[in-house]
Amino acid sequence: MSDFWKKMKASKAMQFVKIISESASFALFVSIIFFAYEMVENMQESKEMTDNLVKIQNSLTTKHLGIFPNYLPAINNLFGEATPGDSIIIFEDVLYYGFRSKPDEFKSYNRHLLELRNGGSHVIVAYYDPKGIAFHQMVQENRFGSQLAAFQHEKKILFDSLRLLVQNNVTVNIAREDSILSEKYFELERAANPKKFERVVRAYLKPIATENDTQERRSDQDIYSTCCKIDAIKEAYLNKKMEEITFFDFENMFAEITKEIEILYLKYGFECIPLNDNLIMSCWMSGEKIIFAFPSKYNTDEIGFSSQDPAFSKYIRTMLIGVRQ
Repeated sequence: MSDFWKKMKASKAMQFVKIISESASFALFVSIIFFAYEMVENMQESKEMTDNLVKIQNSLTTKHLGIFPNYLPAINNLFGEATPGDSIIIFEDVLYYGFRSKPDEFKSYNRHLLELRNGGSHVIVAYYDPKGIAFHQMVQENRFGSQLAAFQHEKKILFDSLRLLVQNNVTVNIAREDSILSEKYFELERAANPKKFERVVRAYLKPIATENDTQERRSDQDIYSTCCKIDAIKEAYLNKKMEEITFFDFENMFAEITKEIEILYLKYGFECIPLNDNLIMSCWMSGEKIIFAFPSKYNTDEIGFSSQDPAFSKYIRTMLIGVRQ
């Protein structure tokens, strides 16, 4: 048997097998080298592709900024980068935007606005009039939570019946009936979610004024003074037993807070425009740069975007002309 294998080893067939084996090993080695080279090339191409995608994203005129309150720092960056003298246009449902969710951003926001105004910027702020129906509806929507759909359904039925009475020359107090219904659903919401209700109240009662707010600049002192007044207003309406807090405690609290911020803005010469119509969006504009926020269909929080599209800035200026008339 050993002689047979010696002859086989010396045969041409065995030599061919040896050549094939060596060739296969060499081919595998070459393949590994080629694969490694391809990997390096693909990594470089992938990095170039990623860099190009980033450049494309940065060149887009409109970008997503997340949901409220995550886009508040972007608003502050917008006004922080503005040049004194730039025109500032703001549409927002309330003047105290973000004061509970991100109090530091709220204070920085107002600091930027006062400094821009001191630098010669024309600052225009359009917001819900706290005496108006739009403000009242906004407070309702934010206070009823899980009861909101039921409240809106019953309110529609109530108002339809009240309109029929008015058409038949029956005297009715629509505002009073609305108030009674508001208080009913406020109490239902509190009873349905007592722990959530208490958390919300405690969050509102957390002071927003701190000693760090009092600096040498007049604007900082004025912001600190306004924040102290806001804290006092919150204490007056909410620092009581949970079951004693009413819907109108919240509504009156928000109205008084709005008044304090109005006083601050008018002191610095802002153009303040109270609105009684619902806003389709909130927006903050400096020059041609805009941040805007739309209500989400699936979430109570607004969704923020930034844009430098000239069509948007033109639209905002058209809105401004409309509300000034």
